[in-house]
Amino acid sequence: MHSNAQMESFNQRIKRINNPRNTHYVDAETGMKIPKRLSKDMIAKASSKPSAIALLMALVVGTLGLMAARLARYTVLEMPETNDTTLMVELAIAGIVAFIVGAMINQKTMPHMIAHIAGAAFMAVAMHNLVWMFPAEFAAYYSPDYVSHVQSNTAPMSLYLRGQTYTI
Repeated sequence: MHSNAQMESFNQRIKRINNPRNTHYVDAETGMKIPKRLSKDMIAKASSKPSAIALLMALVVGTLGLMAARLARYTVLEMPETNDTTLMVELAIAGIVAFIVGAMINQKTMPHMIAHIAGAAFMAVAMHNLVWMFPAEFAAYYSPDYVSHVQSNTAPMSLYLRGQTYTI
């Protein structure tokens, strides 16, 4: 008799599991509905590569991250000198900012993160070209001293890396 009750309970559980309406379960800790079966379309959508527009946006996020890091270094931290250590600190801050902003706008894949870092690295060697193109705007945000320092150490349309200017 005891085994019949157990068998009946077991059969009811199997019937609930095989019910076609049983598509999700509720997580006890979070209360979220979690799907039990994923369609092939959902799996393909989750594993698809990011579009070119999304990667371009990730590149822009990286460049803006470095500009913000450089602004913080020059205005808040008041570290006007540029050397290898400050460049590495700027790149680290830019990477952290880019990853945080990227997470907020759903850019969490590895290609997105590589684009964040590539944007920050490109801006690290080419930001002075923007200073040459828009000196008044950079003087307003960074300072006139920053603009004069950049223009005295670099040339327009070039790449600046470790104290060396490479003309494009």
